[in-house]
Order: sequence, then C-alpha cells, then structure tokens
Amino acid sequence: MAIFVFLKNSDDVENSIFCIAANQTVLDENKNWDENKYDVLTVSDNDFNEVKLGNKIIKSKNGSTVTYETPVYKYYLAKDIQSALDTKIAAFETYAKAHPSKPMTTSVNTWITYLKSLDPSTMVTEPSANATFDNDTLSWSNGTPLTTSIEAYANSQGQTVVSVLELI
Repeated sequence: MAIFVFLKNSDDVENSIFCIAANQTVLDENKNWDENKYDVLTVSDNDFNEVKLGNKIIKSKNGSTVTYETPVYKYYLAKDIQSALDTKIAAFETYAKAHPSKPMTTSVNTWITYLKSLDPSTMVTEPSANATFDNDTLSWSNGTPLTTSIEAYANSQGQTVVSVLELI
C-alpha cells in the first residue's frame, strides 16, 4: 500500500498534499520530519500510480477519503513541452543538490538524465503554418498534440518515473 501525506488537520482543504510515497519503507528512508505533524493516509497502489503519472491530481481529503481531479493535457508545441521539462528538471536538480545522500536521489538523478534526453519535437506534430486555432475547442485544425502528462509519456516509453510529489 502507498502513502499520501497531507498537512495536519487539513480535511476539505484543497492543495494540502505534502508528499506521496510508494510505501512506508520509502517514506521512512527519505523523510526528515515528525510524521505526527501530518495526516498520513494509506492508499491503493493504483491511486498512487495514477497521481505519480499525473493522470489524477489530488484535490483534497476528508478523513481517509481522497478527492481527485482529472487533468487535461494538450501540448501542441515542442516549446511548451520544453518549458514544462525545464521546470521539472529545475525542481529535481534542486532536490538532488540539497539531498545527495538520500536513497531516493539515485532515482531522481536517473529521472533528470531521462528528462534532459527527451526531444520535444518527437513528442508532437506541430500545427502547420496555415493551421487555424478554434477558441471554442481550444485546438488547432491540424497537428497532433501530446495529450498526456510528461510522466505518463515517459512511463509509456518504459521509463521509471519520479513525481515531484515523491521528493521527500
């Protein structure tokens, strides 16, 4: 079973998730804080993986019930994917530099290397020069966007994913 850690006494408070862990062992090996100062919930491995891959976003919790939202991803342009990659890489590099001896840092460094190796131009077919944008559907008349999170894309390519929420 996986673990979601929320701010203490945060029932029905949106965005109160602190971190997630694949299991209690991962949490115990990487945390550096008093667990009693947080609300710790045990969740299914499926819920953990859905959040880790960005297929679900944790909205809030009430007791042991977690409320999720389903995000919509549409990266039409390689530069938008690159911007998202740059943001993720910066967050992971900050963690790795601050926590070089934590067990999770090896996985984080592998993830950083993978993210840096991605070529966004191969992940989408950009709209042509004569494409039109439909404001009602928020889509281009041609091109093929990336319609998953970068984490879900990486997972589909066989990569072991690390979520920013796992940075304990």
